[in-house]
Amino acid sequence: MTAAEDVKLNIFDATDNVERQGRTSNGYSRVDSKESQMVSQQREGVKLQNDSDEELKEIAMRRSQSEQLFKQSAQDARPGQTLLGTFMGVFIPTTQNILGIILFIRLPWITGQAGIIQAAAIVFMACLSSTLTSLSMSGIATSGRVQAGGCYQIIKKSLGPEFGGVVGILLFLSNTFGVAMYMLGFVEALQDAFPAITISESQTNDNRVLGAITLGTLAIIVYLGISYISKFAVLFLTGVVLAIFSIFLGTLTHTGNPDYNPEWDAVTNPDVSDKGLVGLTWENFSENTKSDYTDGNSFASMLALFFPAVTDPLAGSNLSGDLKDAARSIPPGTLAAVAFTSTIFLLQVFLVGGAARRHVLISDKLLVTRMAWPIPHIIYAGIMLSTLGAGLQSLAGAPRLLAAIAGDDLVPALRPLIPKPGQEPRRVVILTATLSLCVLMLGKLDAV
Repeated sequence: MTAAEDVKLNIFDATDNVERQGRTSNGYSRVDSKESQMVSQQREGVKLQNDSDEELKEIAMRRSQSEQLFKQSAQDARPGQTLLGTFMGVFIPTTQNILGIILFIRLPWITGQAGIIQAAAIVFMACLSSTLTSLSMSGIATSGRVQAGGCYQIIKKSLGPEFGGVVGILLFLSNTFGVAMYMLGFVEALQDAFPAITISESQTNDNRVLGAITLGTLAIIVYLGISYISKFAVLFLTGVVLAIFSIFLGTLTHTGNPDYNPEWDAVTNPDVSDKGLVGLTWENFSENTKSDYTDGNSFASMLALFFPAVTDPLAGSNLSGDLKDAARSIPPGTLAAVAFTSTIFLLQVFLVGGAARRHVLISDKLLVTRMAWPIPHIIYAGIMLSTLGAGLQSLAGAPRLLAAIAGDDLVPALRPLIPKPGQEPRRVVILTATLSLCVLMLGKLDAV
């Protein structure tokens, strides 16, 4: 109790005694019950307030002590293990999963169909949905301690282990199949850039062999541990960002390649001498502002085509067990990655839409390769590195997701996969890579 509160209680007691004595001396034999009740309530209110303040201080002290004990126990349980911060552990994985092949190949085509205004609206709507998802996850992540398992743990904490386990298994399978899809996408980009790379006469067998080699390489990186994953992730993302900026520079410096002869309709475009690249001009920007959909395409179909590019803002949370402070790292890292990638998408719409003729945007699927400055192969490198980066993050996140489910003993058959405290889930990494390899043996990207 503070000195001020003590003085206040003494004043109440003194006032009460004076009133009692005054009334007794004037012939009154009793104290007015209403005034007595008011004084009593005031006294009790001060005492309750004081007790409440003491309880709040004690709760805050216990919470601070528990957080310090948790951090210390986490460090003791994971001796020598590399723990990641917000940038390496959340921002880079989330950015890698969003900046994919749709940015390089599909977004210019969407801009040609929908026009710059509607294409920007499509990007805004999709990125807004991703932002709302990130905000919801951030709210749950900051409401308590986030354990290893990422999305599974967050969903389990809010909706219960049964629902969380079902969603967790589905996320694991989605990431596992996604690894195979990324590997086949890498092989296709590799053979487009270097047609001489062939192993057999069958394209399907080439996809299987080259995809298996690439998958094995990524599996070794993930098997070695999170420190190697983070180093290669930075390398892959750097190549992707350089490719993106080469496109942006190309819209300002590149005005066409006279040796290029894409398959557009020469009858409807007989006067095309610049081969579709005019550089960023207001005249061309104005012409591409409105939509001009071809048969079978619409705003809804363009939105459906672009939306998968931004549907995985939760990739950073998959590494929650490898973060120094997951509750503090996941919200800012995820939201920063969504804001960064949304800006990249919008810049791509405005710059590429203003630098190329509409018929080229629609007919030339690899337009950005000849728009890039200084050489086209930097775009091929960016496409390949984007698939490798997304595949690496999926192959790193899926095993940690399944290991967390196994650790909660929701599926007894998964008990042998539980890693020891402080160790990488290497047995789950092998299982994930094996399942991805089985899917990859389909040999065709459309089949996956």
